[in-house]
Amino acid sequence: MLLEFSITNFRSIKDRQTFSMLTSARVKERHNAAFVLENYDKIEVLKTAVLYGKNNAGKSNFLQAFSALRWLVTTSDSFKVGMTIRDNDEVFLFDKQTLNQNTIFEIEFIGANNIYYQYEVEFSAKEIIREKLSYYKSNAKKFKPTEVFNREKNILGHKNLNKTEESILEIIRHSMLDNQLILSLSATKRINEHFENVYLFFSQKLKVFSFDSNFEEKIFSDYTKKLLAANEGYLAKVKDLFQALDVGILEIMIEEINLENVKFPDNISEELKTEIKNRLIKEFKFNIELQHRYFDGEEEIGTKNAPLGIESTGTQKLFSLLPIMIDAFENGHILMIDELDKSLNPYWTKFLIKMFYNNQFNKNNTQLVFVSHDAAQIQEFLFAKDQINIIDKDYFGKTEINNFANYAGIRKDIPFDKWYLSGRLGGVPVIDTDYIQFEIEKKNGKKAS
Repeated sequence: MLLEFSITNFRSIKDRQTFSMLTSARVKERHNAAFVLENYDKIEVLKTAVLYGKNNAGKSNFLQAFSALRWLVTTSDSFKVGMTIRDNDEVFLFDKQTLNQNTIFEIEFIGANNIYYQYEVEFSAKEIIREKLSYYKSNAKKFKPTEVFNREKNILGHKNLNKTEESILEIIRHSMLDNQLILSLSATKRINEHFENVYLFFSQKLKVFSFDSNFEEKIFSDYTKKLLAANEGYLAKVKDLFQALDVGILEIMIEEINLENVKFPDNISEELKTEIKNRLIKEFKFNIELQHRYFDGEEEIGTKNAPLGIESTGTQKLFSLLPIMIDAFENGHILMIDELDKSLNPYWTKFLIKMFYNNQFNKNNTQLVFVSHDAAQIQEFLFAKDQINIIDKDYFGKTEINNFANYAGIRKDIPFDKWYLSGRLGGVPVIDTDYIQFEIEKKNGKKAS
């Protein structure tokens, strides 16, 4: 489970901004129960959270920060000498002072065996400046972190390790490059449960998806097909949910196509044959068709199949989303989705959100964090105030995150979406219609009224 994530100097985020999945003491009642950490003084953790804000406010950058940290943890062990950690445009670009400053990520979460972890990393374009891992002991009288290791560039400190663990860590330190994380390099070494738990959190539990472009949607679709092929029971659940959501589809058929025996002209090299075959397998390995009722006028005469690709954009997206959500419920993922409700009927979106509150679906502490523009979803029965986050930019172009629960004077008798759309909380564009009208009339040679 994700608890908190803080970001400093990453893309449009200049100053340290913290996104929290911990409940707020200011919320006295909620329609949907939170998770309770029994071993940690009954800390309560949110099941869902939503990010709202105008275009170009930096909502997607919050999710990209999660992706960036996940990428760094899971791949830096393969970095070569001199390889850069971040691009020049991945810091805050609109202040001369931040261009060469470090990026900092700090995250708190519950890992395997219900252990509460803190992990933080600070890095420049070419080297890891600082890396630290700590954990909290359950049911401890004093709630304070226990340090596992603390790295300052190439100087490594470690506590609470036995001699074998210390020796393995020292071997890693002597061989690591300036741009590599201790945590990444420890993935192939059995040091102790803490290194393994934290690495597995990033590699297996944290899932970030986007529907922000056709390319990203294609990746999403490919991932869905692989899930369905690898998990026999998922397709039956998708069919059931299609029926529950009144999609109008009778059956879903997935056929795995054998492309191993594709014949090529004799004059093509083996290397090119392999490359083409791999592309074909990636693009056409699975044929998906949806079954519809078939009519002769008003008489129903049978069924007819149609390829997934000719279905509506919303149906295709729903087909991509459901297996990923089913997999998340099975494995206790933290699911982060940019533009979750894009192309979806608002009733479908509400149903998907409510699945995370239903213990029949959500048995493994699965969480959902998503970006949305649909203010109609800001309803009290879906979200308590501490589940709603407003993303906005200030005069200096810096992205800031503000939790709904921290705003004073929000009356209970006024719907949350009314507060947001009024603009009093920020996160909505201020459109100067008078200026637009003036410019139009000026260009048309008319006197502005």
